[in-house]
Amino acid sequence: MALTSELPLAYSLVMISASEIRKLTSEVESLKQEVGRLRSLLISVAGEDREGAYRASIVRELLKAATEQPTREYAGPGSLLKQLTDPR
Repeated sequence: MALTSELPLAYSLVMISASEIRKLTSEVESLKQEVGRLRSLLISVAGEDREGAYRASIVRELLKAATEQPTREYAGPGSLLKQLTDPR
């Protein structure tokens, strides 16, 4: 008897379309970004660590850098050194 009451739930879970999955995935990614920005804002507003308060200019610079797309890809210590010395 329990099996028949669980079948409608199982069928409803299987019936999620690909477009609904894409929409949910997009919403989750958006929420992840928002949480990251809120965390950064909290650090900048309440932001004190053991050494003292964060400078507002540094916080603004870090928040701006966090929203930018990376221009290079880290593939290990050798690649980092090469990228730092490459006059691109």
